[in-house]
Amino acid sequence: MGVKVTLVNEATSVNRDSKTNDSGDYDFVEVPVGTYRLEFDLAGFKKNVRRGVNLDINQVITLNMTMQVGTAQEVVDVTSEAPLVETTSTQLGAVVGERAVSELPLNSRDTYQLLQLQPGVMSTVGSSNTIVYGSGNAGAVSVNGGRGRSNNF
Repeated sequence: MGVKVTLVNEATSVNRDSKTNDSGDYDFVEVPVGTYRLEFDLAGFKKNVRRGVNLDINQVITLNMTMQVGTAQEVVDVTSEAPLVETTSTQLGAVVGERAVSELPLNSRDTYQLLQLQPGVMSTVGSSNTIVYGSGNAGAVSVNGGRGRSNNF
């Protein structure tokens, strides 16, 4: 359809442009983590703007917009909407922010303890009271019931 799609980093104002194909699909690859604004523009239609799109590491987002007939001076500005849900991958991930790493109390400053802050993660040490998170022993944590050797972190 040829809609011009502009991706703008709200913190740095760095932008990228793309155009939709005949199916209306567009993509931006290797986008840095941050909060973005997307602008959809086509002659004869109202300009659509979607603000506050948060992108975390290794995340794929599908964002569909509907173009409305109108003049170039009219803008449809979407500032809040339901959170985006990943429907194209079964991969689960979480981001632990810089503030959590630097301010949460960690025993021996072992960052592997931050794994247990994530949903579905539990220690598989058993009755042992020894902390083995940074020891390199396989099976120290289980994610959603999986085996310890099935994890990547």
